[in-house]
Amino acid sequence: MDGIVVQQTAHEDFALRLVYEALGQDTFRGLGSMLACVAGSVGAWGCILWQLDFDAQRQSAPADATLSVVAQWFSTPPTHMVQNLTTRSIVGTSILTASAVQVDDPAADKRVHQGPFLLQNHIAALCSVPLCFNDGTPGALCAYKREKEPFTAEAVDRLERLARLVPGLYQTIRDKVGLRLVTQVSRVLHHTGQHPPPSSYDQIKKTLLRTCELLSETFENLETSIFLEDPAVAPGVYQLQATTWKRDFQTPTRRVTDPGLTAWTLKHGAPVRVFDLKNFHANADKLDRQYPGITWVGSLGVVKHLREYLNIKEYDETPPVGFMSAPVMIRGQVLGVVRCSARKIGPYAFGASDLALLEVIAAEIASVWTKWLSDRDIEAENQTWRDLVSSVSEFNRWMHDELHGGPLDKRAIFAEGLRMHLFTPPFFAGQINFRWTK
Repeated sequence: MDGIVVQQTAHEDFALRLVYEALGQDTFRGLGSMLACVAGSVGAWGCILWQLDFDAQRQSAPADATLSVVAQWFSTPPTHMVQNLTTRSIVGTSILTASAVQVDDPAADKRVHQGPFLLQNHIAALCSVPLCFNDGTPGALCAYKREKEPFTAEAVDRLERLARLVPGLYQTIRDKVGLRLVTQVSRVLHHTGQHPPPSSYDQIKKTLLRTCELLSETFENLETSIFLEDPAVAPGVYQLQATTWKRDFQTPTRRVTDPGLTAWTLKHGAPVRVFDLKNFHANADKLDRQYPGITWVGSLGVVKHLREYLNIKEYDETPPVGFMSAPVMIRGQVLGVVRCSARKIGPYAFGASDLALLEVIAAEIASVWTKWLSDRDIEAENQTWRDLVSSVSEFNRWMHDELHGGPLDKRAIFAEGLRMHLFTPPFFAGQINFRWTK
């Protein structure tokens, strides 16, 4: 078989490039880099990875379900950003029919809803191919062109081939990033336990702040905060313990009776995910069905500050302002909440996988906070007993001196005994009785 050369097809070449690109990523930005490889293979301006929303899938008929962006890439920043679609869209049609759907002229095609994304970005052609994520959720990979040049049959075939690889590579990137985050947070949180117990309040606060910073670095969002209850100090009050928010926190405490997203999580012990805070009131009915009685106060002004951070001009569109929160719980008891809002990179909203990752971090926080409270209470009790032993020893020495110093002073003995009684643990003090016997 000497001299035989196995030639790699163009499809295989692009597939290898995609795999190499994806396996080299270690941040969530890498999802966009993966899609850049897909877009380049078919000469597209941009590419979006769509997923059928978990909650919509459970609560609605397929025709009314919502598709959310889980990753995106564009060669130049889009003038208008697409946020979500229904299954009545071209992307939805490709999912429901389990086939590629190609549109060569969106302006003339009656199947296409002429929304701002297509119009303002001058989309001249698009092609959507179905796929299935590793957890079984349907999705689609859609490529967009600005040039009036249809996708060729070869390009559509290539897009379908690459779409088979995307779900596995998408999950690989997410798993890699998630594992790194959990490992880093676990190392930071449990390092607190290496100090001679108990760690000081300042130490646990620094640990929680570093946890917030790691979450914000991973999700690339403006605000990550942790609220926790200290029953010994203020039962029923969940104090802001750490945050990455650089501005004033107008309300640093929460109670289960308060309005707002954080209080809802505390009251129900359940996670919350809001696709876009700026449209919270417009979507209030849908959100109320999903999270009965939920409200949003918006005291941080996060929508305004995200616009400022992204340097968005006055009349330009604000991207989705995502929010998610997870209860910090252990054995069914709600200890607090950890929350994230306002991502700084596309697709800006938080997905179901992001929330699942946050719940893992919340469980780590719960374990460490419970241990810290327990260590502190044990140390306080031990210190009380040490004080008691010291007081009794001091009283015995005093009594010894009194017994050998002449006539006994009953008043002085009772006074000293009562003083010792004041420093005795409550559960032991009731067992102490003073009687004078001859």
